[in-house]
Amino acid sequence: MPVESPPFCTSLVPEETKAQTTGALTGDHFAMPPDAGVGFRHSGWRYDRELVDLALRRIAAPTARLDRFAHCGRNAWVLRCRSDPDRLRVASTKCHDRWCRPCQRERATRIAANLRSKLLGSVHRFVTLSLRSSDAELPAQLDRLHSCLRCLRRTAWWATRVDGGAAFLELTRNGVTRQWHPHVHLIVEGRYLPQGELSRRWLAVTGDSPIVDIRLVRNDAAVARYVAKYLCKTVPAAVIHDPDSLDTAMIALKGRRTIATFGRWRGFDLDAPPPDEIWDCVAPLDAILADARAGDPAARALLAQLRRPDQCPASLNVSTPPPEPPAQLLFA
Repeated sequence: MPVESPPFCTSLVPEETKAQTTGALTGDHFAMPPDAGVGFRHSGWRYDRELVDLALRRIAAPTARLDRFAHCGRNAWVLRCRSDPDRLRVASTKCHDRWCRPCQRERATRIAANLRSKLLGSVHRFVTLSLRSSDAELPAQLDRLHSCLRCLRRTAWWATRVDGGAAFLELTRNGVTRQWHPHVHLIVEGRYLPQGELSRRWLAVTGDSPIVDIRLVRNDAAVARYVAKYLCKTVPAAVIHDPDSLDTAMIALKGRRTIATFGRWRGFDLDAPPPDEIWDCVAPLDAILADARAGDPAARALLAQLRRPDQCPASLNVSTPPPEPPAQLLFA
């Protein structure tokens, strides 16, 4: 267990704070922290990770959760795929916390792969349903959004046009008005949905919110990644950097599902693990980092390969995901 910290001190090890550069892999410089796996896994969001850790402490998260979050990435080993030696990944201890960006990115990758397989062979539409901004507390807005969506799905009009799909929650907050803006993105399978009619139906169940958007899915694989990215970001950067907003979001989302399937998709596990593959151990990550720091060209080449965007996403330590294609290539 970590040593107890003062009330407003981070539990993260010193090399993880924004004032430190130990553990960063920048250019030709490889600095090895005492726990190299943690530094490598989280170097892409070091400062935001400290902000999340402080917020977890402010909302009195259990000590066990803080410990898992602080040590996510320990016991790291580099693995090589036996069937495809060009593929590498890093296996390590993981916290699986909703607010841990690498863990959520790995989950988003799994969901994108499963969603991509589900989208094949059928016509799908990307639907966004929003509530009018208000001064209501965030938990009340989330409850209302869920209730309105349930009412819409129970209408005969929806049932005759939508066979099934998946819903993804997104949260934003206006920096000027301080109003929260929860909305839901849906991938739906079924028949044509007139936007004007959906707007009228949505207004009828919400009482004040006619804003909807419907687009025909044109690129299954790209849309799967586009939708899954909402899972890995949880909330926008502006919320992460605002302590009051971050605390509010953490408390409001506690115990809530941010993804759900419905209709004929009910029971389909979007979070199912990928098919089993055989991975061979290469070396402990801290040993590779130490060799790279000493100038070993083979270790440096291995680390460069690990950081390539085409490697297994579960192994990546990249602050900015690969860019998505323009929206006009995803939707009609």
